[in-house]
Amino acid sequence: MTESSSNLAKSPAQGAVKTAPKPKILVIDDSRIVHAAIKKAVKEEFDVIDAYDGEEGWSKLREDNGVQMVITDQGMPRLDGFGLIKRIRESAISRIAEVPIIMVTGAEQEQVEIREKALNLGATDFLTKPFENTIILARARSYTKLDQTIRELEESEDALIEQAVLDALTGAYNHRYLIERGEKDISFAQRHWEELSLFCLELDNFSDYVLNVGQEVTDKLLKWAADLLKQTMRKEDTIARIGDCRFAVLAPSAEHFDAISFCERIKEKFATTEFDKSAIVGNITVSIGVASLVHEQEPDIKQLLDESIDRAKQAKILGGNRVIGANPEEIRAKLYSEARLQKLSLDTITRLYHNGEYDLLGPYLKKIATSIFPLLEFCNKKMRWNLDTEIKKISSKIANK
Repeated sequence: MTESSSNLAKSPAQGAVKTAPKPKILVIDDSRIVHAAIKKAVKEEFDVIDAYDGEEGWSKLREDNGVQMVITDQGMPRLDGFGLIKRIRESAISRIAEVPIIMVTGAEQEQVEIREKALNLGATDFLTKPFENTIILARARSYTKLDQTIRELEESEDALIEQAVLDALTGAYNHRYLIERGEKDISFAQRHWEELSLFCLELDNFSDYVLNVGQEVTDKLLKWAADLLKQTMRKEDTIARIGDCRFAVLAPSAEHFDAISFCERIKEKFATTEFDKSAIVGNITVSIGVASLVHEQEPDIKQLLDESIDRAKQAKILGGNRVIGANPEEIRAKLYSEARLQKLSLDTITRLYHNGEYDLLGPYLKKIATSIFPLLEFCNKKMRWNLDTEIKKISSKIANK
């Protein structure tokens, strides 16, 4: 090697070649042997994320945007492979709903029905035990490449769509997109019995700003407000400009009281973040109205939006710089209605307990105990608590109550 070529190889200033990150595969199986076998086959080309039951796998898939293929077993604790495939394919998030799913099956004749069921639910392909490394690697290469192609196409389509759905001044979404997105988010929330809130935010004294400082400054103010919201909200939230100084935020999975607390923090963020003292003297304040989905009523994004706008207007009339939601007793009755409590989720149980709503939990204690007992058994087994005798006593108590 010549001196010049040697220096070229050693000098980072000349630009070292960056290695692209490896595609990620999520392996969901309660057998560590299966994890080891798959990892051995693909570790040179892929990063493997481990999960040992369906619920853990679902959480990791939602958390990691980089997962490009899922390999799952059929029989697992908490959430089996069939339930996992169904949940993935019904997701409102396209990168989750469209991810390739490979189910691990045996070679026995009775596995045919299992494969047919998985295929009908949306499985992409199958891996048959015992594994062949070349087969695993071929599947991984093929399906992660397919997933990458789909993502690139969707990004191109999204770029074109955004040109039609974005507010030109602030870069937030427009009113039309909010309605379309809201219909989808409400539909998903209804199917999965999840929470959803929408809030309307209006800049206080905006008409005075228009008269006193002119359009150029107020345009900058609106951009500043949109950017502040974008910095504050979650990735899954949808921010739209729906009026001169009015923004709406669609917040999936946000329960009403949590949404109100969050809006209080947003209100404080606006009041304490400096805009441009040379143009506007004093703090910028906002009025916020919050409305939330009620599952027992026919869902309607326009009605939800109207409720939030009315409450924002009421906040303005009362002097601004405040958050108004539903009457606490009214929303409590809606959130914890008989129909909803019949479908108690772990999140709802936890929220009720921490809020001290013991009277609401009382009639459903056997239902709660029956629901969480399998998880308790699983923890005892996997975490080696050695509470077998106590677990049997609890099982007997539940059965006899």
